[in-house]
Amino acid sequence: SATLGNSLACNHVGFMLDKGLGVKRNKALARRWYAAGAKRGDPVAMYNLARSIQLKGRKGILPSKARFWYTKAAKSGMSDAMLELGLAELVRSKGNSAHRAREWFEKASSGVTFGEAEYQLAIIQLKSKSDKDRKAAFANLKVAQSFDHGKAIRLLRKLNV
Repeated sequence: SATLGNSLACNHVGFMLDKGLGVKRNKALARRWYAAGAKRGDPVAMYNLARSIQLKGRKGILPSKARFWYTKAAKSGMSDAMLELGLAELVRSKGNSAHRAREWFEKASSGVTFGEAEYQLAIIQLKSKSDKDRKAAFANLKVAQSFDHGKAIRLLRKLNV
């Protein structure tokens, strides 16, 4: 199926190569299979390709090709891609302007990120002077806590909530 161009099959072959499942591990070949699936429109392949490119690059820097594929995956509804874009915005702005990061975290929190998007959003909201944002931060921390998100649990304890 993958050699015939099935995007899901391309992603599965890429994943098997990426993790060494039943085949010899080959990250470069995995990226090519992810790319084949991504170009055929599979959002999971888009995310996996972006992640693979990101992990290959320098620490802390999101390569433009990874950003491109994360954005395409995010536009297809992948909350994990939205989370990665939000984290990249925090790094890019060096914490000075979290506006774009906040937008991505808000979008991601509507999906399943096991509390990470809510935690990141709460961190931004806690820095705000707005009572509305601070209340929303506690609500987001509670959601993250419900996923047993360790950092959220520790922060809530520290804040005595």
